Amino acid sequence: MKLAISLFGLLLGFQVSAASLPAGLRLIETSPSLARELASRYPGEVRVLTDSVVLVPEQAVEVLQRPWTEYCARRVLTVTGIGMLEVQRGDADHRKFKLDGTRWICEGKEGERAEVGDFANERLRDLTAKRVLDARGEKFAHPAWTLAIKRQDGDRLAGLDVFEPASDGPLVVRVTGRDDMPAIAFELGALDSQSLRQLWQ
Repeated sequence: MKLAISLFGLLLGFQVSAASLPAGLRLIETSPSLARELASRYPGEVRVLTDSVVLVPEQAVEVLQRPWTEYCARRVLTVTGIGMLEVQRGDADHRKFKLDGTRWICEGKEGERAEVGDFANERLRDLTAKRVLDARGEKFAHPAWTLAIKRQDGDRLAGLDVFEPASDGPLVVRVTGRDDMPAIAFELGALDSQSLRQLWQ
């Protein structure tokens, strides 16, 4: 009876006391689409009270309270056949690294850049992030610089927008040209952040 009164009060817009609910159940407010998804995921356990209010088991609430980014894969990109890397900062600052025979060089500069080849072949080809971030908002509107990943003949394989929240902190990247990843950015680990910064050294 107490539960029935509480639910009736909820439907009329009154506040419901958590103490009046059975153990292991909680009331949450959500979107109509998520309410339907919860009902299908937990058949017989979730009760949809209104379009936006559902009675759910505690374990479902714990899942819902996690940030949505925790459910995203941390794989940034997977590419093969990397033979050229181009970094661009603004309109004037530009560098091109390319595979010249068996050596990686920086175009227009003397000497071999073996560390760039190591990064391309060992890390960049299967780049994995430390965590996924929500990339919606103004702070992701303008990257600090960009990285174009190409084959040796110049054909484009992939591109990254690179963000630098702190000068000595982890870099954040977003894959360009991917309509299925518009709101996702990736925070890189220390080693990959260092390797990307070395492209400017």
